[in-house]
Amino acid sequence: MSSPFRLQTSLENVQEFRVDSAGYTAEYGTGTGGQISVSSKSGSNKFHGSLFEYLRNDKLDARNFFDRGGKSPLRLNQFGGHLGGPIVKDKAFFFVSYEGYRLRSGINIVEAAPSAAAKARAVPAIVPLVDAFHGPGAFLLPGASANPDFDIYQLQTNVVVDENAGGMRLDYKLSNSHTMYVRYFRDQGEASQPEGITGRRSLYRAVPQNGVLALNSSFSPRVFNELKTGYNGALTRVQGSAPPSTASISPRSASTFPAASPTPALQARELPPASPSPAA
Repeated sequence: MSSPFRLQTSLENVQEFRVDSAGYTAEYGTGTGGQISVSSKSGSNKFHGSLFEYLRNDKLDARNFFDRGGKSPLRLNQFGGHLGGPIVKDKAFFFVSYEGYRLRSGINIVEAAPSAAAKARAVPAIVPLVDAFHGPGAFLLPGASANPDFDIYQLQTNVVVDENAGGMRLDYKLSNSHTMYVRYFRDQGEASQPEGITGRRSLYRAVPQNGVLALNSSFSPRVFNELKTGYNGALTRVQGSAPPSTASISPRSASTFPAASPTPALQARELPPASPSPAA
């Protein structure tokens, strides 16, 4: 099961980007497809920054086609900002950014589950489990199924996502020919998503991160060297939860299966010595 979170940086961090589609140089290794290079922003001798907020709310939306008894709730906030400037004029600079994402979204799940007719024909061991195919809160859609063995249920539930992404970059000018920088990005996300009308949910937690230390050197107008070392990590945890079920299965009685026949004992005996083979 894959995580919905990826290491991503805010647009506030992007200085420029480039897309290469063919004829890659050696620095891109053996990767295929498009190669996208992104340059991050750095600070300067002047302080600069910004703040932003993006909002969505069900009060501003029309009712969803599948909503019954009112609109599904929606609360979405995406916000953040950046700040950059000097640490030592003409020598050292900093740039930091942050972006937060909060989602509380209603969702309608429509699925099929065994009907009362199918439950009536089920073997006794299965009967207690049939009702668990649709969890608490799922309601029947009358006449929605053309198959007598299945009913169509709908569950109105919600998706919860909390994500925080941040980045920092420090630049230092060693001399007119040598500069260095260190950059670090971190994304931390948690999500709870429904997986069906049973009421089960998937719980995700991911912390992808990336760091780079680089030294740029200019030896002559025609000779330039870039030395980099980096770190990538992606801690990911996935768990599941399900509503408590009232279904129970009685232990199998001894008469359910016939007693196993005793396995006959194996007896060992010596083999007679082999007859000598005739000479060739």
